[in-house]
Amino acid sequence: MRPFCIALMALFLLPGVKGQQQPLLGSSLNNPFSLIPACAGLEGTLAAHAIYREQWQRVEGNPASFLFSVNTPLYSLLPGTPWVGSGAGMVAFRDHTGLTERIGVRPSFNGVFRFRPLLISASIHLEGSLNRFSGDRARTPEGEYEPGTIDHKDPALFAGSSQIGLLDAGASVAIQYRSALLGLSANNFLGSYSKNRTHPWTNARHYLLLANWTFKYGPWELKPQFVVYTDFLRFQTEVSVGAVYNGNIFGGVLYRGYNDRSNESLGLSFGFRLSDHWTAGYLHELRLGQPASEVFGQSQEFSLFYRLGRAFGSRQKPPKLMSPRYLD
Repeated sequence: MRPFCIALMALFLLPGVKGQQQPLLGSSLNNPFSLIPACAGLEGTLAAHAIYREQWQRVEGNPASFLFSVNTPLYSLLPGTPWVGSGAGMVAFRDHTGLTERIGVRPSFNGVFRFRPLLISASIHLEGSLNRFSGDRARTPEGEYEPGTIDHKDPALFAGSSQIGLLDAGASVAIQYRSALLGLSANNFLGSYSKNRTHPWTNARHYLLLANWTFKYGPWELKPQFVVYTDFLRFQTEVSVGAVYNGNIFGGVLYRGYNDRSNESLGLSFGFRLSDHWTAGYLHELRLGQPASEVFGQSQEFSLFYRLGRAFGSRQKPPKLMSPRYLD
């Protein structure tokens, strides 16, 4: 385990950390894979998740995100070694904030190592993104905005739009012990950047820590969770508690922040099972920080979950390759 610990420390203590964080997600309690790629396949079934999130609805250019994820366990990496498994997944996303928009896809692959009752999953992922900047949508006090004319009167802000494609990578680790889960993820590992003169862009590294555990009391299931978003310059925490009754109805409370400066919102969520495979959920967040919700507005998140109930392709085993000389 010592080489594993050294590699893990190197992954999360690399220098040069700066810049942006990834969008906040309130429904990760039901789908940790959306934040930690190493969780792919840990449910033992093909699972998909779609969300639409909108923050600060009264602010022009407010953050809005759409995310679709799918993950599944795979067959054993090494035949005859049931303690070594694998999983795979993909996340497609679109994030819009102010004048910028990011559209991308993030495929991942993870190896799963079982040391009963401990399970360790290590993952690598790639991320391809198209980053757009729309300068035409900006407005400045001194600017001239007539039909056919856009002049911001600001040398730091150009009129027009540009788009930049970037490729990056990351890694994550998930450790599961009985009903407890701990996940760590490093994103934008390469720190890809563009030297575009009018619209420079850097994929600054950011990190995630997720911990949750599940308690069962008769028909009730309780799951507290703690999440930290950070780039080592800024931190944001998220504490939530979810409850499921009889596997059909769920609800929860979410608090984002840890002091007066970081207080963001208090969220209330609920959802219900639509069928054996489909579940719908809704999260509404009330702003706690300043400016107040009367200025910024509130935030909401819609989610839809699908679980196949078994591993993809588990009804048919992989084909056996046989030499023609033994077919006589």
